[in-house]
Amino acid sequence: MTKTNYQPNLDLIRSVAVLSVVGVHFFLNSKFYDEPINSWQMIMMTGLRTALMICVPLFMLLTGYLMHRKTWSDGYYLKVIPTVKIYLQASVVIFLFRRFFLAERLTINDGLHGILDFSTAPYAWYVEMYLGLFLLIPFLNAIWQYYDQKFQRQLITATFALLCILPTLFNSFGKLLPDFWQGMYPLAYYFAGAYLGEYQADLRKLPVAWPLLVVMIINWSVNLNHSYGQIFKWEDFNDYFSYQQYFFGILVFMALLRLKMKPWLIRLTRFISKYALQVYLLSFIFDQLFYPLLKRAVPQVNQELYYFPMMVIGVFGAALALAWIVTQLFSGLARLIHKLWSHQL
Repeated sequence: MTKTNYQPNLDLIRSVAVLSVVGVHFFLNSKFYDEPINSWQMIMMTGLRTALMICVPLFMLLTGYLMHRKTWSDGYYLKVIPTVKIYLQASVVIFLFRRFFLAERLTINDGLHGILDFSTAPYAWYVEMYLGLFLLIPFLNAIWQYYDQKFQRQLITATFALLCILPTLFNSFGKLLPDFWQGMYPLAYYFAGAYLGEYQADLRKLPVAWPLLVVMIINWSVNLNHSYGQIFKWEDFNDYFSYQQYFFGILVFMALLRLKMKPWLIRLTRFISKYALQVYLLSFIFDQLFYPLLKRAVPQVNQELYYFPMMVIGVFGAALALAWIVTQLFSGLARLIHKLWSHQL
């Protein structure tokens, strides 16, 4: 984005998304999925998990919002280089952490192969998805621009929602819709984000606060209905591609776009946004450092709720600091190599 079209609320959305990722990983790295939902603390954690699953949908919606007018050109593919550079830097740091701190038996060949198959950095599945989506964007946008009537674009958005998202709702009652295309859910979010970007002026007229609250309560109630008294059921209806996160994510996105921001919050979210991908990838390191301590210190799962703010803020802050350090180190190394190379020439 240039300075002329800079929108601070987009930094807010990206910041909320990456903070939500760290929050969701609390449940992945604690003992939440190992114990039944049978106390008020576990009920509250179910609600938190339900709300924070918007992390990936927000990122995908933001991609559609920002990229829906991009066209193919010879230079288009060069724009993915910053993402690849961030991924490679994070992968190197995580490889060193896994090799020397976690004492995993990883060779350099393992690390290089893991970079190619997105396993060296365990949270890198999103990068793998994004690189494919990036290649498709000019052609997705060609469809979007060709069908330039509002109704046609509503039909495009609704079609992908029908194919990729709505089976998670209707198939809860038995297979009523074909679900073959669910794996293409990033496209459903992409076109929803494109629609939000194209018609944001019209959408501002729609109410958001009460629908957002109603959808959150419904999603929470559905998850409790399926899981109360037993271990949490992580299934299609509450995954990233579920109807729960699709509609809730869109409403949260719209709400964040409308939020009036103080100058200090604009500065903070702009800084966080700059390092969002690094924080997402590098948070793995601090998940491995902090959560074993939590599990040893808090044997009862329902008591982990009280440590949720501390763990999420701790992991997020540490990952943000490391992201800044890694960026500075690699930038300094690049300048040094360039200087030495220029001197030799």
